[in-house]
Amino acid sequence: MVLAATSASGGAAMTTAVIANSTAAAERVRVATSERAYAGDGYHRPHMARLLQVREVPDDVHRTLKVRAAQAGTSLSEYVRAELELIASRPTPEELRTRLATRTPVEASESPAKAIRRRRDA
Repeated sequence: MVLAATSASGGAAMTTAVIANSTAAAERVRVATSERAYAGDGYHRPHMARLLQVREVPDDVHRTLKVRAAQAGTSLSEYVRAELELIASRPTPEELRTRLATRTPVEASESPAKAIRRRRDA
């Protein structure tokens, strides 16, 4: 069970997360508090405040992603976040077509086949 609360006190942001292991007794509760949330320590990323929830992920896909995350030495959330960042950084085929359509065509002085033969035979 995970309970999280965020509050601001005196202008300083404070995030408190209470994490309880479901198999452990209630007295084995760990409280993690970070007042350095925005200090750039990597614990929290204020620019990444959005939550994305993916439902109905097939078991084999979840298992594969979990294995890849373990092989990369990261958590599943960190691994999936990095993959999403990579996907978002690349243009879609439609964005690429639009970008290419705005460029002026290149007129070659000779055919590509002739240029390849000339370089190969040189």
